[in-house]
Amino acid sequence: MEYKTEEKSFDNYLINLRGFKMKEFELSTKYKGAKTGVERISVQRELADLSVEVKNLKNSLMMESRNYDVFRSSPELKVEIFERENPEPSMPERCRHSDTVVRLRSFEDGSKQLVSQCTGCGIQTRSHRKNSVPDWTKVEVFNEVFPQPHEDEHARWTAARYKVITDAMHEGSEIPDFDDAGFRAGYELKNPRPPFATQCEHAEFVHTKRIYPSGASAVVAQCKSCGHHIKTISKKDLKDAESLSAFDEGQKNRFNAIASNWHEAFSVAWKKAHSEYVSKTQSQIWNGEIKYQDNTRFGTYYVSEEWFRTRLRILDRDNGECQACMGVAQCVHHIVYERLGCENDLDLIALCNQCHDKVHKIQRGYPWQFRLTPSEIRGLQTEEKWNDA
Repeated sequence: MEYKTEEKSFDNYLINLRGFKMKEFELSTKYKGAKTGVERISVQRELADLSVEVKNLKNSLMMESRNYDVFRSSPELKVEIFERENPEPSMPERCRHSDTVVRLRSFEDGSKQLVSQCTGCGIQTRSHRKNSVPDWTKVEVFNEVFPQPHEDEHARWTAARYKVITDAMHEGSEIPDFDDAGFRAGYELKNPRPPFATQCEHAEFVHTKRIYPSGASAVVAQCKSCGHHIKTISKKDLKDAESLSAFDEGQKNRFNAIASNWHEAFSVAWKKAHSEYVSKTQSQIWNGEIKYQDNTRFGTYYVSEEWFRTRLRILDRDNGECQACMGVAQCVHHIVYERLGCENDLDLIALCNQCHDKVHKIQRGYPWQFRLTPSEIRGLQTEEKWNDA
């Protein structure tokens, strides 16, 4: 079969995409090996730039999906019905906080602070000194449950839509859920969760002398447990103010580090337990112990009427011949899966089973997303570089 101009453009696209995917793999490997935050941020920026290049490449291809024999999975159809019957509510415009009022806000550690609260969205916009008002104790309390009707409406719509998807995906399956609550309770029973400084009750404190960068000093009550600066004490109320121990500036960080280490260890343990759950569930599915039905587009497309007609059309286009060895075609191979269910015909090529297996063996030999081009597939039996596959 003669090459078409479109096929040559598709070849060039896949080769360029291959280069980007190889670079993406190299950057991901570099990110995992980064030892400092600066190095990781640098790699993240490179990955972000690369993502833009990939997007621009895909937009330049100009390969449209077909508009006939279009397949939609059951979850997709149910979402379409939901969205048609329940139009997405609009999100409110971003608040500019043009109107604010001063409020007194209380925090978990018992401290209180004067702040400005936006009357439009309820967010805290800035802080104020307590001596900026005549009597800060009489200032109206900060509204912690500020009504967000538009956002609440959109959140409810999003949650309802997500439930439609999950229910449709699980239909016909009997897969048990991961016992997240049970794992957390068991882990915390063996490893009690330490609090962060913001959760400490500050049951005991000690008077200390705190010296600020400006050189000014103050007597403060410092929590014995978390090191939090609870309140300032008038020096006139203490006889030995100048002989007090220095405020421990590092105590709060050490206290928080214990909680951070606990959460990090918990995360590692949770991931391990969840991985074991996934492996066990997959094993039970493969052994037929658990009923499982794949309702994804990929899992249902290949038994659909749309795929049956598409497959016949491609086999007919390629004269029933394997485009690699020119033997009898036995299957239709996806060169790319980007338009699965509504492929452009150039996404597909007829192959025999042996050549099809060879294509996938070659592609699996690369650690990044590697797809053979149409011309490479046609040269599968003649190009020496593929002989070892």
